Amino acid sequence: MVLMMSPVQGATVEELEDQIADLLAQIEALQDQLAGTPAAACTFTRNLYPGMSGADVKCLQQYLNGAGYPVAASGAGSPGNETEYFGSLTQAAVGAWQDANGVAYGAYKGYFGPVSQAKYTAVAPAEEEEEEEEEELEGGAGSITDVNFISSLNNEEVGEGEDDVEVAGLEVEADDGSDIELTAVRLVFVHQANVGTSSNNLDRYADEVSVWLDGEEFARSDADDLSENPQGTWARTLTLDSGAIIRMGEVGDLAVAVSGVNNIDSDDEGEDWTVEVDSVRFRDAQGATITDDATGDIGATREFSFEAFAGAADIELHVSLNGDDDEINDAHVIQVDDADETDGVPVLSFIVEVEGDSDLWIDEIVVDFTTDEDDLNDVISAAQLLLEDDEVGSENITSEDAADVPVTFDDLDLTLAPGTNDFLVEVDFEAIDADLVEGTTLLAEITDDETDDWIVEDEAGEDLADGDKTGTAVGGEHGLFSVGIMVSDVTVTETKTVTCDGVCAVGEAEQAQFTFTFDVTAFGGDIFIDDTVELPGADGGHLYEAHDGTGAAVGGTLVDLITSPGTDAAGTSTWWVDEDETREFIITINYTADAAEFVQVDVTAIQWNDDDVIEGGAGNEQYDFNMGDFESDPIFLNAA
Repeated sequence: MVLMMSPVQGATVEELEDQIADLLAQIEALQDQLAGTPAAACTFTRNLYPGMSGADVKCLQQYLNGAGYPVAASGAGSPGNETEYFGSLTQAAVGAWQDANGVAYGAYKGYFGPVSQAKYTAVAPAEEEEEEEEEELEGGAGSITDVNFISSLNNEEVGEGEDDVEVAGLEVEADDGSDIELTAVRLVFVHQANVGTSSNNLDRYADEVSVWLDGEEFARSDADDLSENPQGTWARTLTLDSGAIIRMGEVGDLAVAVSGVNNIDSDDEGEDWTVEVDSVRFRDAQGATITDDATGDIGATREFSFEAFAGAADIELHVSLNGDDDEINDAHVIQVDDADETDGVPVLSFIVEVEGDSDLWIDEIVVDFTTDEDDLNDVISAAQLLLEDDEVGSENITSEDAADVPVTFDDLDLTLAPGTNDFLVEVDFEAIDADLVEGTTLLAEITDDETDDWIVEDEAGEDLADGDKTGTAVGGEHGLFSVGIMVSDVTVTETKTVTCDGVCAVGEAEQAQFTFTFDVTAFGGDIFIDDTVELPGADGGHLYEAHDGTGAAVGGTLVDLITSPGTDAAGTSTWWVDEDETREFIITINYTADAAEFVQVDVTAIQWNDDDVIEGGAGNEQYDFNMGDFESDPIFLNAA
């Protein structure tokens, strides 16, 4: 069969391009008849990497073997002996395939993730189907009655290495008289800057352009096959494969997609382009071929831009405290030994959330430690980093001559998929001695200063910008004791005990009772708690504060304060708790208002000692770690 095209005198450039496009379509159809359709490939619903197993791994091995990237020459993994296990041989074969197909993998060579799967979809053979007869169009004379932009496709971003990003779309409606088959579309791309150092060449931004109808691809072209005229304007008529049919009275979604180059020049990042479907050619049921360049939004433009991979994929790493681990993160007492190290104590629990369309590779995580000692290494000897309860990093603290030290967990080689990841920081405490004294504090935190120093890369191998590493995880200051108390199970109630029935007479005032119930556990020895109260301003501090709803101090009168459990140490003014035992304590505060006011009462510290001499607060220890639990609700009291 010989195909010929006779030149038409006076034909425009566009008409000649249309004739060429028709000829190319005939050639392509003839080639399809001679060659048939290639063999089938695989469907992937998850990322594949070393250590995984499944039928999709076996299918991947079969594809690699058939595509010229053998997993093994003989034995397991070789052609005909494919397995369901993704091992080092499969990883090497995937890596060779990635290199040959220009897949940007960064630090993930051999990792068959979203970028590789998108490339696979573009280059792998389509699934073999039984040859069908060409669909016949029904009806008579046909036309396009309306064309509207697909509203969801506007101002899209095409990232470097991203395949088939839809940048514009049209809802094309066929009239009620005939089915129509779209046969060609003319696309026009225009660079919007045309100034400065950015390029006007479309192929500096895009590898390919494709046309889709209702989610099925019908045409594809290399970007460098488009013609430039004038400067910064690139156009081509793309012939569609047969079968792009819109039934009479129905609407088809015609989309234009662009694939970004693997490495966009920094001068070209963020550059804006427009695309328009300049015309649509179709045939109706009578065989007439019509070119429509005026209906609805045909000929109108949509804007889009080319971005670096991270920006287009909306990648962000966000750090936050783990709200399920308040017992770790809130300030609290930690028992340490007075003779030996205390190992593996959790001091910070945090979450790393990966947002966007890319896995992230993390090689370094920095956590800051602060102590009120002169040297951090007098307090801790080592720190460990755990991910989902598995240790992924460990650092020795040997010669840190400072109290505020950022500790870097390096060589982590972690790949985090989009979603949340639970991390835990544990430390090994030194023994209480001349350097590490009772009551020393330790704070572990992650702020912007730390995340800026994290080493994080996206799937394209690009460093994540500091602005895309957000959030903080700041725990409380933990107190270190070999002997002391831990306070738990705090409940607070407030009750109005004396009322004025809404209006107080002269000399009358309403009263309220605030009750704080809590458990005290002693460790490292017997401990003693004072049964008296140090009032504000008294030596040694005070046990309680009263303030209004805004936090300002109020001047009411403390009528009475009662502590229990009701039996004190013989001959003393203290309560005691035996080592490793727990006792319940109750503090009751009766309060009389001296003005109409909201009153809220907080217990701000609990004084204790390891002997029964607690006088005036001198020499006492103060427990003030989880005192946020010792806060009543505000209650309104009236007074004349």
